[in-house]
Amino acid sequence: MATNRSRATKDQSARELRIRLRKSTNRRLAKHRACVAGLGLRRIGDEVCLPDRAEIRGMVNRVRYLLEVEEIAHKPPKATASKPKGKAQAQPEAKPRAKPKAKPKAEAKPKAKAAPKTKAEAKAKPKTKTKTEAKAKPKAKAEAN
Repeated sequence: MATNRSRATKDQSARELRIRLRKSTNRRLAKHRACVAGLGLRRIGDEVCLPDRAEIRGMVNRVRYLLEVEEIAHKPPKATASKPKGKAQAQPEAKPRAKPKAKPKAEAKPKAKAAPKTKAEAKAKPKTKTKTEAKAKPKAKAEAN
């Protein structure tokens, strides 16, 4: 006869685990990093409260050397419809914000090349040659001879 392990008893459903990441996941096994991420922890000192279930316990047990775990009793929040005690301050209603209108994008204009200022600058050639130009000219001279 198979037992249904997914059913939680009243005790288990009322418990939670407070899990805190105490050590770095650097240089750890990929499976262990995945377990830490699956628990919702990113940085050292991050803390999460998760229900006390078998799958959570399994992940915690795999990386227990990186974590600090504390069992806490889960208390459901009390729903109260009564007015709060003390002076109640009226809070202004939040006004819906209007979305800013998108500005039309200006069309790209082709840039004109700047004209040389003097005749000397117009005649001047760049002093540096690219690698392909430097290799091509000696071959041309060799072919001409």
